[in-house]
Amino acid sequence: MNVILNLRKFVLVLVVFAIIVTPYSSPSFGIQKMIWPQDPFTIIAYEYRSFSGGSFWSFKKPTPMLSYEKGKLTFYEFEIVEDETGKHYSPVLDEYGSPVKVDPADKDIVKKAEKIITSRRLFGKLDGPQGRIALGMFSQEDDNYYKWKYCIFGKDINRSQYISGTDKIYPVGSISYLDEDYNFEVQAYHGHAYQVERREALNPEYYDRYEIPGLAMFGEASYINRQSGAGYLWLSAKDPKVVINTVEYAYTDFALVLSESNTPFIDLQFLSDVLFAPMTGDGETYTIQRLCNIKTTEVELVKLTLTKDSKKALIDGKEVELSEPPFMTDTGLFVPLIDVCKLLKANCHYRTTDNSALVARFFAPMNE
Repeated sequence: MNVILNLRKFVLVLVVFAIIVTPYSSPSFGIQKMIWPQDPFTIIAYEYRSFSGGSFWSFKKPTPMLSYEKGKLTFYEFEIVEDETGKHYSPVLDEYGSPVKVDPADKDIVKKAEKIITSRRLFGKLDGPQGRIALGMFSQEDDNYYKWKYCIFGKDINRSQYISGTDKIYPVGSISYLDEDYNFEVQAYHGHAYQVERREALNPEYYDRYEIPGLAMFGEASYINRQSGAGYLWLSAKDPKVVINTVEYAYTDFALVLSESNTPFIDLQFLSDVLFAPMTGDGETYTIQRLCNIKTTEVELVKLTLTKDSKKALIDGKEVELSEPPFMTDTGLFVPLIDVCKLLKANCHYRTTDNSALVARFFAPMNE
């Protein structure tokens, strides 16, 4: 009997241990929880506006408002001062003249974050590898109405504020992040410091673009529904399955692989099939053609010629250089994903956060 009881305890321990250590299982249809946080960035305050309104004034010295690194948000202290420009927010400096950080455990951190993100009294620029990001704050108007207030930060100052709905309910004061490659993160405040509540590399096909703060403003997502049945191609360097127009397909061979320098490469024949772009080749040189409907009344034929092991390519007869040369495998020719999609006028997003890629099969203005 003791042996049986001990065996049961051992099995129970194994089950509990398995539950604890089993890694996150990614859901289907190209919606994956990311392993890595976003790239680091800082929002630098360049301008302020007094509480009486009117003109925008420049800080004598730009100062950080908010920074993000390794999944952690850091806010900076601002206080109300009064001078010839009126009452306004000004950075709090220590005895050495350095900006003072807000204590993550500060009980007023939500109010201080709101001051920085949505007060519209401080205006800043993005310092980071991202082109633009949308930062939002979750709010509640009444018992049944929740919304995001968000601002867009880029290399230039944007003084506008936007509002979106939400696909989920979060604690009031939660902060959202979205970049132009559709990396999305929500950090929530549950009474002690901000913590990651959600982190995904989004496939916009699964979301109402007016319920993710910033989604309606970035990239080609707003064009998805204009051409029924086109949708996105989603694929990953970690999983051979692919998703085309929200339909999942299981493959044994990877259509997306990474080079030694971690550059994403895609099987050219596969890309040809997905984009309805005919391809011909002789084992050395391959030509792919795509008929692009750039505007309602304009159609353009794009012809791209690629050569195995050569960085030189021809686009409509004009020589261009690829970031890396195509290479041959047992399954076919693999080409640099981002380069080739750009040349074929197919908007493409590669996310290092989870090694997934989105390729727009529908036509839309090209992202820069």
